[in-house]
Amino acid sequence: MIKIILLVSLFSACGFLGINVSKIYSEKYNFYKELLSFCKNLKTDISFLKTDILSIMQKTDFKSKLSNILNDVKILLAENTILKKNDFCISLEKYQFLTEQDKLCLCSIFCEIGNLGYDEELSKIEYNINSVEMLMDDFKQNKLKLATLSKKMGFLLGFLVCIILI
Repeated sequence: MIKIILLVSLFSACGFLGINVSKIYSEKYNFYKELLSFCKNLKTDISFLKTDILSIMQKTDFKSKLSNILNDVKILLAENTILKKNDFCISLEKYQFLTEQDKLCLCSIFCEIGNLGYDEELSKIEYNINSVEMLMDDFKQNKLKLATLSKKMGFLLGFLVCIILI
């Protein structure tokens, strides 16, 4: 009886590990989707409503870690009217899931808003939208497949461990 409980718990632990690894990839993909949505909303609000960045960020609500990054941007913008690239890059260091390419993209999005003229700002936002779409497509092609694979591998590993211990 104890052996069966041990085998079930090992199988469950391996499956749980695979599911957690899968969630990490899914959360990163959701981060990209929300970042793309934010950039598109930013372009719309600036071009049609001519709204400032703080007002745009206050009416946005995201479920991924983008909301934490936006809170950091709000705090930095409250201190200064223009976001300094060094300060923002330092604040991004605490987010372990971001790659260097992600950090550069985020710096490009937030550090140049408000520094350019109207037409240049809209073209820069369009460039940032294209950059985020490229990052998302690259992630989708390379990493999102690993999410389903890790889930299956977790259960398969648990199954193999159970067979070996039987």
